Amino acid sequence: MRTGDFIGRIRDMGLPVSDGYDIVSRILGVPYALAKAAPCLPDGEAADVLSRLSSGEPAAYITGRREFYGREFYVDKSVLIPRVETEILVGEALSAARGVKGARVLDLCTGSGCILLSVLAERPDMTGTGVDISRAALNMAEKNSKSLGIAGRASFIEADAASFSWDGSDYDIITCNPPYLTEEEYALTDARVRREPKIALVAGEGGLFFYKKILRNISLLCKKKCRAVFEIGWTQSRSAAALAREVGASVRFVRDLAGTDRVMVCEFQS
Repeated sequence: MRTGDFIGRIRDMGLPVSDGYDIVSRILGVPYALAKAAPCLPDGEAADVLSRLSSGEPAAYITGRREFYGREFYVDKSVLIPRVETEILVGEALSAARGVKGARVLDLCTGSGCILLSVLAERPDMTGTGVDISRAALNMAEKNSKSLGIAGRASFIEADAASFSWDGSDYDIITCNPPYLTEEEYALTDARVRREPKIALVAGEGGLFFYKKILRNISLLCKKKCRAVFEIGWTQSRSAAALAREVGASVRFVRDLAGTDRVMVCEFQS
């Protein structure tokens, strides 16, 4: 199949052309930059990929990878696919660590590890821990830590992030992109999103379950002066802020490119 025809089919499905070229690079085993110059693809492989895409399978699960914060992360159906919006959270965690030599970060609901590992990759003096209830997700996070060459600075714990407590270390920074969709919101999401693990997307109590549990447990997780950085849903800023203020945090929000409050930064002074 001609590469141009393949990309045309990708476009007709309403998918980003970048996904198409990422798949081309994967099929042919060439760098992404050379994919646009490839004249054609093996017919059988191209037809198989198009069939999988038309059935709703996300492109990242076909390629087994996704770029995030300038690095390539392995992904599979056991983990949420990293989103560009979540890069805002990484940036805020790095800002929180500015001037703190050897800062330690705890990443709850770590999934692929993209948040924790991006922070550690940017700051070679830092160490951190990723927590997830899914062993399969932690296997992927460990694989990513090795591929990025930072396995020695990242540890992973299989546990429920909602009830995880102090493991013997005081953390300077807490990061978390928890499940925050309600069942009603989940039902309205794109079919491709519903191919991702539901456990990483949906939470009870109006989507606020993890914020309530983690914020109430914050004194067992971090130093008296620390920051907790959360991704939030587009309707949750007021409710999430109220929960944070109940436990003594000052709160500010960072908006995404759509102008929506996307990241909540909580600062604890005592």
